[in-house]
Amino acid sequence: MIKQGRRKSECIFCGSAEKITADHIPPKCLFPDPKPTTLITVPSCEKCNSSYKKDDEYFRICILAQPDVNPTGWKIWNEKVIGRSLKRSPSLRRELLNNLIPVKLRSPSGIYLGDAEALKFPKRRINPVVKRIVRGLYWHHCRKSLLPDIDFLVVKDPEISGIVDIIQNHTNLCSVEAGTFQYRYGVAVEDPDQSVWLLRFYGATTFLALTGGEKALIPVK
Repeated sequence: MIKQGRRKSECIFCGSAEKITADHIPPKCLFPDPKPTTLITVPSCEKCNSSYKKDDEYFRICILAQPDVNPTGWKIWNEKVIGRSLKRSPSLRRELLNNLIPVKLRSPSGIYLGDAEALKFPKRRINPVVKRIVRGLYWHHCRKSLLPDIDFLVVKDPEISGIVDIIQNHTNLCSVEAGTFQYRYGVAVEDPDQSVWLLRFYGATTFLALTGGEKALIPVK
């Protein structure tokens, strides 16, 4: 059962009608300046909107600290992360240095290109941002809110045989800005609470998100 659609005067995350603002989905800090005109916004109360700022920033840093981000990602990394975020927060720099891990670079065809370092993705900081993006995109497309306690499964850079191919073959590609954020989604015909989302950032990092548990893998429309 899906929750009734909330009015634009109600927060899609908590249902409050107090101090409603426009929350950007995905967070606008992910996009280069000047900001594109295609940014998606959803109604969010001031409390929910402001409570996400630190996690949004951490999410951006983790995504951009991957060695295979595209030129758009490198531009934001140099201008906004190196030039601003890391300069003003020594504690953040120390935390990030402690979370560096070695990775092996490979070409799209699997050819080994050498060794590099990347940031770990702590689920406690990253998954809430992914879930919020999915909730926002769901409301944007369906004009209904997912249930607050709905089951979520989030997988980073999924290598699940068949699932990604099914999503790519049965859904349209959506883009807020091609160099920054692209996504695919499907909503189950039998139960709209069950949905599948494939989110891709800077041409490098992909998240698979399922709502409604494993039953979300039933055919989508």
